[in-house]
Amino acid sequence: MSDTPSSVLAAQRGLLDALTSQYQANFAGQSRATRDAALMASMRDGAAYLVEVVTGLPSGVERDALLADALRARDLYVQEAAAILEAQRQAQDPDFAEARRLAQWARLTARRYLRHFAGQSRLTRDAGLLAELIGDLERLSEDVAALAQTFASPELEETRAQVENNLRLYRTERDEIHAAREQQTPDQRTDMLAQLANAQFQVYADHFAGKSRSSRRPVLLERVIDNLQQARAQMLALNLSNADLPNNAKNAEIVQGRLDFYQSELIEIRKSRESAQFQDLVGALGGAANQVFDEYKQHFAGHDRKTRELARLSKLCDQLYEVAHQMDDLDRVKENATNVANLNIVLDNLNMYENEFDEITKVQRGA
Repeated sequence: MSDTPSSVLAAQRGLLDALTSQYQANFAGQSRATRDAALMASMRDGAAYLVEVVTGLPSGVERDALLADALRARDLYVQEAAAILEAQRQAQDPDFAEARRLAQWARLTARRYLRHFAGQSRLTRDAGLLAELIGDLERLSEDVAALAQTFASPELEETRAQVENNLRLYRTERDEIHAAREQQTPDQRTDMLAQLANAQFQVYADHFAGKSRSSRRPVLLERVIDNLQQARAQMLALNLSNADLPNNAKNAEIVQGRLDFYQSELIEIRKSRESAQFQDLVGALGGAANQVFDEYKQHFAGHDRKTRELARLSKLCDQLYEVAHQMDDLDRVKENATNVANLNIVLDNLNMYENEFDEITKVQRGA
């Protein structure tokens, strides 16, 4: 039986927990090419020292469990330290860097689908968003095919397979969403269309209200407008065959009012972007990213995961995805060192937010 004071074991466990938290915050799920190799080397050495200290303690249930965890951490950090150095060496090759970028976009697109569609009612899903995800994957598929003509790697092949599999899944889901909506009674369709419209109002509130017009993506507002036009057309068609649905008629009027406003706002956004210089757009997007970073720090960094609001974090993920999408669009038009650096930072943070979304989900489901 161990005679090691519990305070000694608790202190060593605290050191291991600190290393684990540092790994989750700075390395888990993020591009190795952009990670701090010196920090990982320091964590590797810290875990090795912890193993040495715990090995020297008297055996016991708590000590043996701590040693097993410390050994796993040390082995992981040894592997990661070597992998980071190799990734950074490969990053000097533009083809390797491009393959990693494509893999990152494939993952982020898949994560967006999971947050908005997987396991949720087809009746209330945003068909316009799903169409956009399909379009993003189609463009990504073209990028992968173009790179594959001159470069081959297991990672690129894995990305190609993921993109093609998800394209099939999303196209099938699009058909299933439309089929599910055809099965509704008039009253159910009234409620469904109201929910769909309210969801678009929320998209506008999250992504446009109070935001700089030059940092907004016109295609997103076009998507909102198209979704609302379709919802209103279905509301009007429902009125023709069901005159006893007063709420539906009122909803159609509300949607038309929002459509008028959104269409005028779309004109202003286009004017703002057309009059802006390229560098001004780069700066506006950098400022938009910083606003998201600030909100994340205020509401999530250092807070108990059990108390965090998943809907807010999902919104931040979507907002940062929008910024990244626009930065990527700019990069396709013109290479700009500031924009490229900003895009890398945004993608790293977006990966971190998506990982944190998973961790909060696990904690709250466990609770």
